[in-house]
Amino acid sequence: MKSFYSGLDCLVVPSLWEPQGLVEIEAQALGVPVIVSNVEALNEIIHDGENGLLLSPATLMTWRKRSCCSSRGQACVVNS
Repeated sequence: MKSFYSGLDCLVVPSLWEPQGLVEIEAQALGVPVIVSNVEALNEIIHDGENGLLLSPATLMTWRKRSCCSSRGQACVVNS
């Protein structure tokens, strides 16, 4: 697991619904920045601007503009 996360610039989770956010916790524990949907469970773990970014799951262009990866042109894993 550590080798997988160490290869990421950030983790993006554009879920419309999330029962429990484990992947976000794992990523944060290994120092990987996270961008997640502002939905229940995820917004209880991630606080916008403090320990990650929260975005509306319906605003696709916003995801592209605020992605920590798109501006640098590097690979980013999107977990959906």
